[in-house]
Amino acid sequence: MTLKHQFKRVFKARKVIPKYLWDILKDLDERIENNSSSEIISTEVNISTGNASGSSTPNDELIGANVIGIVPNGNQDQFIKEIIIGEDGKVTVTLNDNAISQNKFIIFLAKINSSE
Repeated sequence: MTLKHQFKRVFKARKVIPKYLWDILKDLDERIENNSSSEIISTEVNISTGNASGSSTPNDELIGANVIGIVPNGNQDQFIKEIIIGEDGKVTVTLNDNAISQNKFIIFLAKINSSE
């Protein structure tokens, strides 16, 4: 399947997309086709040394968005366990273990604005 829309700001260096991410992109592609507009939003999350999670500042634009990617923006010394978007638009990244040093991430989210 070819996606009808290009997710240009998603990390391009990766040639092989895992099936679960491809399924998310296909779902977003179908939802975009049936709606008036969409946008890709990014936010930063920092996880301090010794902590297992960190959060972005709350952002109303992120409420209802879907995570489509995450890339390290500096150090990453632990695997990512989960990414959650809170009801206040705050993105929280949780690692499998406490960070050995500060970890920084950029999270990419797709926001689909309904035409209804």
